[in-house]
Amino acid sequence: MSVAEHLVNICNFDAAACVLRALRRDELRVIDLFGQAQVAETLKRLTERSGEDPKETGAYTKEVRANFESWKATLPNIRAELKEEIDKRPQFVDGLINWEKRWLISQKPAMLYRFQNKPFMFWSIPQIQSVIQMGPTMTENEVFEKLYSK
Repeated sequence: MSVAEHLVNICNFDAAACVLRALRRDELRVIDLFGQAQVAETLKRLTERSGEDPKETGAYTKEVRANFESWKATLPNIRAELKEEIDKRPQFVDGLINWEKRWLISQKPAMLYRFQNKPFMFWSIPQIQSVIQMGPTMTENEVFEKLYSK
């Protein structure tokens, strides 16, 4: 959960959403930690801020738009961007093309293009790179044994 929080703080909403989806898997729900009120509240807040909660996208949308306007480096949650309510608007209004809908649709690629071309200030850390390149140290069965053995 700490990783997801840091990802949201650096505006990497897509990676944060992936981490949060993994944390909500049934296999991890058996851990007693998720029953605690503070953990549940933190998980809910991060889910809303990362755009993963389809009912509460206001905070996410507001932050992404603010970052776009200020040219701040951001990796938006692609799933949240593609699920936006634009497509539910009618194609035509009074027999005429709905230009408002077309305008909203055209803004998405422009926003994604700008974010894609804005560099993040990342530095490579050799210790982290070596751990990632080493690969998993446990098999899937060993992970399940540790999770479910009590």
